[in-house]
Amino acid sequence: TIKTAYKRMAKVYHPDVGGDEEAFKKLNDAHEQMLSWAEHPQYTSRKALQDCWSYDGAASRWSPPL
Repeated sequence: TIKTAYKRMAKVYHPDVGGDEEAFKKLNDAHEQMLSWAEHPQYTSRKALQDCWSYDGAASRWSPPL
């Protein structure tokens, strides 16, 4: 899961345990983005396929590329 992976990497990159502060900031930013994407699966599924049409099953319609 996202939480498990974040905790594992935080133990490596946290400045209090000798990790790089910039790397830890990047880790936190990535964690926030992943949580945001996990909350909006329609956005992420369409974002992953930027140049492709996608089918929205809930609305029973096709959506154009982003």
